Amino acid sequence: MPLVVPVLALMGLSACDKPIDYSVVIEYEESAVFSEFNAPPAPGGSVPIHTLAGSGLFVAYRILSIQNTDTGAKDFSFDPNKLYVGTTPPDKMAGGVLSPYSTVKPLLVAKGTTASP
Repeated sequence: MPLVVPVLALMGLSACDKPIDYSVVIEYEESAVFSEFNAPPAPGGSVPIHTLAGSGLFVAYRILSIQNTDTGAKDFSFDPNKLYVGTTPPDKMAGGVLSPYSTVKPLLVAKGTTASP
C-alpha cells in the first residue's frame, strides 16, 4: 500500500530553495528490501560495486506521485538531489548516496497539478 506523506514532514523542506507555506504531497511506496546489491561501475570507474548491508538492510522506495494541488500552491521544483538519507554520521543528501543509480530526475510540478516522476 502506498504511503502518503506531506513533503514538509518527509524532506524537512530540503527539496525547495525557500520554505513554502502550502503542502506538497509526495506519495511513495517501498519497492525492495535487500541485504546486498551488485551495481555497475560508477561513471568513470571500471570495477563493479558489490555492497553488503552488514547487520542491516537496504530499502528502496519508488515515488508514485507529487501532488501540488493545495490552496495557494505555486509551481514546485522537485530536486531529488536534496532528499536526505539517514546515515551515521552525518546525514547525507540522497544525490551523493544514490547517484548514479537513482532514476528520479528533477521535475517542475506546476501549481494545481499532480505529476509522476
